[in-house]
Amino acid sequence: VLIYDALDTLINGGIGFDTVLVESGTSSFSLENLRNIEQILVKSPQAVTATLTAADVKAATDANNQLIISGGSNVQLNLDDAVFNGQVLYNGHAYEQYTMGTTTVLVEDPIVITVI
Repeated sequence: VLIYDALDTLINGGIGFDTVLVESGTSSFSLENLRNIEQILVKSPQAVTATLTAADVKAATDANNQLIISGGSNVQLNLDDAVFNGQVLYNGHAYEQYTMGTTTVLVEDPIVITVI
């Protein structure tokens, strides 16, 4: 597990399944400084927002171009030009599936999602 810090110039997960943890004290996160990441886990008790584009997701993930975002109802996720594809099971857990271009974002319920 890698700890998110917006001041880091680069957080690179490398090979394998990598999770970035967004902890308390973070009110927003960006994919700008992330590479080779498969999951973002938001564990902050306060409101956290993020706006994601297809280009962001493609740059932050590995060759699979899939990002999993987990958290609670305090997380507001804005997905740019996303298409809702229904609910899918991933490792026995239900996620809302969105596609943005050639990328896929799996979002845990109860995260609040807005397509912009």
